[in-house]
Amino acid sequence: MKNVILWLLLMNVTHVAFAQVELDTSYVVSKKWHYLDPVQDTVYGISLYKAYDFLSTFPQKRKCVVAVIDGGGELDHVDLKNVLWTNKGEIPGNGIDDDNNGYIDDVHGWNFLGKPDGTTFQDGISEGDREFLKLSHRYFGRDPTMTPEQRMYFGTKVIPNSNFAKGYLQATGIPGYVKYIEDFCTFISTNFRDKQEVSVRKAIEKMQADETLRKDRERYNAFGYFVVRLDSLKNVPLDQYEEHLVQNFEKWGTAAITKLNEDVKKGREIEAEKIDPVTNKRYQGNGNLASLSMEHGTHVGGIIGADRHNNSDFSGIADVELMFVRVLAGKGCDEEDQDVANAIRYAVDNGANIINMSFGKFLSIDPKSVEKALEYAKKKGVMVIMAAGNETVNRDVVARYPQCNSKSENIIVVGASDPRGMTTVFSNFGKKTVHVFAPGFKIYSAFPGSSYKELSGTSMAAPVVTGIVALLWNYFPELKPKDLKKIILDTGIEGAKWTVRRRIDADKYKELSFKDMSVTGKIVNAENAVKKAAEIAAKKK
Repeated sequence: MKNVILWLLLMNVTHVAFAQVELDTSYVVSKKWHYLDPVQDTVYGISLYKAYDFLSTFPQKRKCVVAVIDGGGELDHVDLKNVLWTNKGEIPGNGIDDDNNGYIDDVHGWNFLGKPDGTTFQDGISEGDREFLKLSHRYFGRDPTMTPEQRMYFGTKVIPNSNFAKGYLQATGIPGYVKYIEDFCTFISTNFRDKQEVSVRKAIEKMQADETLRKDRERYNAFGYFVVRLDSLKNVPLDQYEEHLVQNFEKWGTAAITKLNEDVKKGREIEAEKIDPVTNKRYQGNGNLASLSMEHGTHVGGIIGADRHNNSDFSGIADVELMFVRVLAGKGCDEEDQDVANAIRYAVDNGANIINMSFGKFLSIDPKSVEKALEYAKKKGVMVIMAAGNETVNRDVVARYPQCNSKSENIIVVGASDPRGMTTVFSNFGKKTVHVFAPGFKIYSAFPGSSYKELSGTSMAAPVVTGIVALLWNYFPELKPKDLKKIILDTGIEGAKWTVRRRIDADKYKELSFKDMSVTGKIVNAENAVKKAAEIAAKKK
């Protein structure tokens, strides 16, 4: 366990909440590349324009209500203000629950991260940090009442997913590393003639080539910490290097402890703010959907349904009514299970046809509450589209929450593809747990300030699929969720004939083709989907 923890600290693995990946973009031929056709335009878009050409002879029968469970949204954005879902039973701003649905002034949705007075919680922490705050005093205090199962949970689940835990281990582990400093300095002087030859890259290469060192994992990990200090000590003579390293390490330790204390204090304040001091219960939220974290939700909502009729340079995939439901506080923060479960039920009970969920995490305190809410959505005939995540992991072997039954007739999990017809470097995958891929690289959409921006992530790929599902259901409302899912999965196109190297298990890598990385091995295609939908709908008449 100790070596595992040290390795995690060395690698500094962190959860990627909102991906904004900076890569080569020379093959992005258009801001609207994801609407283009693979054959006609030689770019792996969804053939949206051709889909609308086919639908030109069909009447649009309704506008689906799409719930964007996310970080809120800019309701007065020029491309969103006319496509919002409006609760007709609510009188705006009167402070009364006019429709008796349990939510006061929920005109365009609901913010589960706020107080009844309209105050919005802007900050949040990760699920791992929440558990660290609750359990660390017992774990590190060697509480005898803590069961072996609880200790195992803390060591294998909480620590890898908590920056607080990593900070604690970094700070408290420093004295244990001092014994390795002399050893490391000997290693450096043995392998390099003078200090000018030493660089981080060269030191790592020497470490990796030393078979004996690599087998001693604790010593190897300790050396890794010293290696990252090489740049800051590059002008120090070799005979003084050890002394300076000790001083440098002690300063680092003091800084780490100070920062940890500040972070933990802030985390406790954030968690305490969500509790009503009178009732000792969580606040129920408010109707204020504007927040510092609304960039993500605004962008997601724009992909799905930005106004198609206002002569703007940008438009979403489908004509919809957007219901914004806020559960995300921002980058580096994890959604809380209770908020997600309540958000799903809110969306279902208030008329959403489709729910988009572009978020996820590796640790869940109350997964059953979310699973029950997803089952509730299924019973009510509501489609749920979920992002696969941006950590390049195999979801078949790594649990990522919200967990779902991949065989459920109303749920589609989406990975991200690029204009070349490849999986993006960041997208999660899974032959059993990711259904299909969709464009998720440099996707142009709405952004706060009535502006626009390109973002990358499975967070962008999921709303592409949500938009196509809404398009199908707008024109063919007689279709059932199982019909829609089957259409999306059956009508995709094959990706590029390339292979990529991916970790498929803890220490096992493999060259995977596009077809190996999802249930279908395909990229969604709107043209094929609407043609199949028309065919199935005709048979139902």
